[in-house]
Amino acid sequence: MSDLDYLNSVKKEIYYHNSILLRKRQKETIENTPRSIKYEFNKSNLSNKVKDTEIFKIHKFSFKFKIIKMLKRLIPLLNIQRTGGLSLEGKLSYTWGKFILNQRYSYIVELDTPYVLTYYNVYFFRLLKPIIRFILNRNNCKQIVCISEASKNCLINELGTEIGHKVSVVYPWIAKQTSYTNNSEPTTTNSIKLLFISTQFTLKGGRELLIAFSKLKRKYSDLTLTLISNLSIEAIAKLPEGVSYLAANIDKDELNQKIYPTHDVFVLPSYQDSFGLVYLEALSHSLPIVSTDRFAMPEMIKNDVNGVTITPPFKYYLDDCRANEKYWGLDLAFYTGQMDIDYDYVNKLESAIDSCILNSSRYSKSSNDLFEKVFSPNVRAGSFKEMLRRCRFD
Repeated sequence: MSDLDYLNSVKKEIYYHNSILLRKRQKETIENTPRSIKYEFNKSNLSNKVKDTEIFKIHKFSFKFKIIKMLKRLIPLLNIQRTGGLSLEGKLSYTWGKFILNQRYSYIVELDTPYVLTYYNVYFFRLLKPIIRFILNRNNCKQIVCISEASKNCLINELGTEIGHKVSVVYPWIAKQTSYTNNSEPTTTNSIKLLFISTQFTLKGGRELLIAFSKLKRKYSDLTLTLISNLSIEAIAKLPEGVSYLAANIDKDELNQKIYPTHDVFVLPSYQDSFGLVYLEALSHSLPIVSTDRFAMPEMIKNDVNGVTITPPFKYYLDDCRANEKYWGLDLAFYTGQMDIDYDYVNKLESAIDSCILNSSRYSKSSNDLFEKVFSPNVRAGSFKEMLRRCRFD
């Protein structure tokens, strides 16, 4: 087989089913389709400039989406891709978390977690397992793209090993931003800048980070923390000395040019994440990273190699990567905001940040090396082409 992948050898082209509210990660999948692969998409939808943070607000405040969200919680629904009015004969559809039921149309489905197939309703996913397994095993589903090894493990542990022959791991596309520079380790006289980015402050461990930061400030007098989030005016007024706040409406170009390069350690001790693209962005800037050890995070943060991972007080994802039934249906953002502070966890977080400060040069080099080896655009393009070569057509 030449460098032209299997897809082109059978004269099929990809049709991306991109909606108007497509996430940035999904847009970049389209925009960075490897060369030599033919593809189509809805150009008017891709040109829409809705930011990921604005998508979150639309889903949060729109009456229509509130009704839809309620229905998804009450009725077992499969995430179905509409194909009416589209000319898909001879093409290979690419969907994000959606089934295509019409067996005339071949498709690839991409999963951040398998639960997207039932609109992230874990209970309904397990209720509908036999149907989900049957649909994914049908011939028109050519490949299941998991964006992490954790997603693949979750899928196989939920549906069984017989689905494994259709599964490929293809990480999200991201450009390398900053190369490692051999700086000396920081000392107590150096300015050390921590960075936190999330619109969901409590769910991502923001409360615990502020306490850990205040404790570390006694050791590192020039320690600072930049919070990029959505906080109330009252909460902003109560931020401790050394913490600066920016509203989470900064576009990706500004983050890459002005924010990531001016910070030393990325800290996001999240209680729940299906992937967390910001970790990969931090990795692309060769930053040491502090994270939790759940789901896909250990694939991007190797403990005591390019950062430190810690175990959160509760596990939304179990060690086998499946969702923990104890937390089904909970509003985790509300739950994490109401629960008591776990000071053992705060101490672990403090130690993790301290380790990143003390080992910043080594961790930074390892972040650079890990990105180049596993997540670089060239590696990602190869994984995408290999996934296409694994498609089989009658």
